[in-house]
Amino acid sequence: MEDGVRYVHAGFPLGYFGSLLSYFAAIPWALWRYDSELVVEDFAAPFSSVAVGYLTRRPVLGVAQWLFASDKTREYHLPFHVVEQIGLRSHRRIIAVSEDMAETIRTRNPMATVSVVPGGLPGEAFEDWTRPRRDILYFGRLEMHAKGLDLLLDAFAKIADAIPQQLVFAGDGLDRHAVETRAVALGLRDRVRFVGWIPRDERFKWLSGADFITMPSRYESFGLVAAEALAVETPVVAFDIPCLREIVGSDVGAIVPKGDVDALAKAVWELSIDPDRRAALGAAGKAKVSHLSWDRAAEAQGAIYREMTQHQTHVPVT
Repeated sequence: MEDGVRYVHAGFPLGYFGSLLSYFAAIPWALWRYDSELVVEDFAAPFSSVAVGYLTRRPVLGVAQWLFASDKTREYHLPFHVVEQIGLRSHRRIIAVSEDMAETIRTRNPMATVSVVPGGLPGEAFEDWTRPRRDILYFGRLEMHAKGLDLLLDAFAKIADAIPQQLVFAGDGLDRHAVETRAVALGLRDRVRFVGWIPRDERFKWLSGADFITMPSRYESFGLVAAEALAVETPVVAFDIPCLREIVGSDVGAIVPKGDVDALAKAVWELSIDPDRRAALGAAGKAKVSHLSWDRAAEAQGAIYREMTQHQTHVPVT
């Protein structure tokens, strides 16, 4: 029990992929084992939804924080996108974390009612995090394809000798060895640092200690790291993908054409050598994301929970 929430295990400890797949396989058992007024399916890789709406007659709410099974299909050559589409159609009420994702869901499932509830930031994100800054930070999972780390390293290799900052990778993941190997192959052994997984209570200390952060993602569901960085007045350089476009702009950082390594290198170089511009962009960040509070997100989501438990009867799609 933590903060009134009871956490129970589903699946088996079989390594990363084994545990993940056994978790999805255990969902029917969990639906049978635990009685509830409302079932919330949090969409997750690699399938997004596993069609919980077909598995129970209780009210079901989908929370779409991830909807990129087609990318996983291309990456692993397995039909994850088929499961995603079936799962998406099983839902009649869905929360999306961005306007772009909501429009995608409405197109793919016109029968669903979709509400947008952006992710929230804790109160500590908006505290005074003034501290010395240095280096360029990537913060997140070390996942080569989804997070675009191959593109980031290629871009950094073009400008590493012309800027004073190192590129710091704060995070861990299945592709850490591949990222390290690519950095060495590009001659960046002494220009790139890997500091590993960052504890939650140190998250904002690291974000606020960077000159700026980079988000070279090929796809994102919301862009939480960008929002966190802006809250602590750290500029963001990101690729132009829909959900990041809602958060990052020329007023708080730089947004460049998706997948354009040369444009990314140019944006990183320009910001690296211009401390006055970094300071001006950072100063605008807190106001940009001030509406993204956990309290506001919790109230919006709670209102949907109450509505569904009081007024909605769930009927599986046929």
